[in-house]
Formats: sequence, structure tokens, C-alpha cells
Amino acid sequence: MQSNYGLHWPNTTRGHESLHTLFELSAKKHPENIALVCGNEQMTFKELNDRADNLCHAILNWAYYEDIIAVSSTPGIDMVVGVLAVLKSGKAFMPIDPKAKKSRNIQIVNDSAARFCITGEKEYEA
Repeated sequence: MQSNYGLHWPNTTRGHESLHTLFELSAKKHPENIALVCGNEQMTFKELNDRADNLCHAILNWAYYEDIIAVSSTPGIDMVVGVLAVLKSGKAFMPIDPKAKKSRNIQIVNDSAARFCITGEKEYEA
């Protein structure tokens, strides 16, 4: 199957593969191909898969019993890694806009009962 963006998803016999499973299949088949470009940064399928796997292991270590993981990041590589890692961990992700009003983000987190949030290093203020 070919998408409008030149991505080639492998044909599967089951037909109902998850996004992260299809991504992993592509990463195994084309590890050195560019998977992601954001501004001047780019990442291969292998690099993206490895970063997402590492974060997935951290999620399972620190938030094993959580159902929802918040991801606070502006659009970019960190956001893609975070969302992919959450999907790989088998949990639901909830996007949080770090540029939104703090009160709005607090309301979203409280309403969702999310108790664990991933944020990009660039989003963190000491």
C-alpha cells in the first residue's frame, strides 16, 4: 500500500496491524532510510525506532500501571518519538500543548486523570 507521502507500508496477511507494528516492519526493512525530517534535523528509521524503544522501556518501567500518558511537546522530532513510544507501550497518549495556558493544561490533565507526562528536553524549564 502506498500513501500520498511516498511511504510504502508492507502488505500484511492480517490486515489490521497497528501503526507502531507497521513502523517497526518498515524500520527492519529500510533501517538507513530517512524516516523523519523536521527543519534541519533528520532521523533514520533505525534511529527513530531505537529512540522510541528506549522511551517505551522507560514508560513501562516508570508508568507500568498507567493507562494514559500525556505528551507535552511542540511539533517536532521529540513529539514523534514520544507518541510512537507511548503507542509501543500499549498505552493511550494525550497531547498537551506546552504553549497553552497553564490553567488549561492543568484542566486537561485533571479531566483525563493522566498521572504521567513525557516532555521534550527543550520544553522543560528549570
